[in-house]
Amino acid sequence: MKNVTITLPDDLARWVRVRAAEDGHSVSRWVADLLARMRRGEDEHEVAMREFLAVKPRRMEWVAGRRPTREELHDRAGFADAKPSTDPGGALTQDSCHTVFMAGRPGEPR
Repeated sequence: MKNVTITLPDDLARWVRVRAAEDGHSVSRWVADLLARMRRGEDEHEVAMREFLAVKPRRMEWVAGRRPTREELHDRAGFADAKPSTDPGGALTQDSCHTVFMAGRPGEPR
């Protein structure tokens, strides 16, 4: 173990003493535990990011072979009220949008 000296404002030093006491630890132990949790969190984030980036992107399958227009993507009111389409022209509906956007989620079977 290595000793490290830190300087804290009085109010912060008081706060950390109270928190450490509430947890039944010394200030030194409490700060060490806090820093260890922060490091684990960073390590977990790095692992998750590597796993996410390791997934090869796949091409999305678009409804009727076309991408949705900007208006279709941002039409939230129409999306909520949409009914399944029987239109062979490929009009996007709530069901077809769901199919399009769910197809690209990592980790889900196709």
